Amino acid sequence: PAYTGGYFGMHVWNSAAVFQNIHMEVIDTDTKPGTVNSNLGGWTAKDKGTIEETPDGLKLSSAENGFALSAEQGEDFSYEADVTLLQDSGVVSLVFRSNDSGWGSYMVQLDPEADILKLKDASGDRVLKTESVTLNA
Repeated sequence: PAYTGGYFGMHVWNSAAVFQNIHMEVIDTDTKPGTVNSNLGGWTAKDKGTIEETPDGLKLSSAENGFALSAEQGEDFSYEADVTLLQDSGVVSLVFRSNDSGWGSYMVQLDPEADILKLKDASGDRVLKTESVTLNA
């Protein structure tokens, strides 16, 4: 499926990470002016994830798949966050154009063990693009 709009969020698998400076900006304001707030809020834990507000940012943890989805939705946007990996295993992702479960979405997923960044369609776990990356310690 092609997701044309939906929720913003985060994902971890068998990992924990702190997300800070989570920021989204509408790119095409002619499409729906003023409908998306650039400060995402209304975070809800999904699947097996737990979220916690910490002084360092929003911490998402899970020994399995865990999502945190914002109440905000959008269609054409830029989306970025600073991510601090709290352990060297598992993966972390920024989720976008998501349904309310997190599984009907796209995700940009970082695999720190393999130094790989993936663009994925979470429905069916389909990899759309893979890039090698070097992580800053």
